[in-house]
Amino acid sequence: MRLTGKKIIRFLFISMGTAITLFLLFALYYQVYEIYHYRNISGIHVTAVDRKKTDLNIPLKKSRRLAAHECVKIPIHAEDGPYWAEFNKPDGNLRIFSTRYTAFGTYVVHSCFEISDPTVKRKLMDLIEETQHSEKHPDDQN
Repeated sequence: MRLTGKKIIRFLFISMGTAITLFLLFALYYQVYEIYHYRNISGIHVTAVDRKKTDLNIPLKKSRRLAAHECVKIPIHAEDGPYWAEFNKPDGNLRIFSTRYTAFGTYVVHSCFEISDPTVKRKLMDLIEETQHSEKHPDDQN
């Protein structure tokens, strides 16, 4: 069997095509894994609620989201990254969502959590109401 220039070039093209295909498949798998991987979080340490500094440890348990049309969304800043809360004032419901950016820059909402301690839930609801009030009435701030 004699190697010719055409056979060598064909072999190189097939090898490069295979390598590129494998790399793209791995990148796609990794992106899907990061998006759908469940974050097992039992609690967070909140440092700010909608730009208002606070120091609050919140115990969490897995939950379902609220009806989107009835909720106010508020950003929550914790030590381990960004979260956001859905707050339904008439029903007194509050859910916290774990969010982050994947390695490829996709913004992902991971999981929905409910606050397991009613006193901590009440404190967080009061903080959210304060931030909502201060946004509506900026002259009332201290």
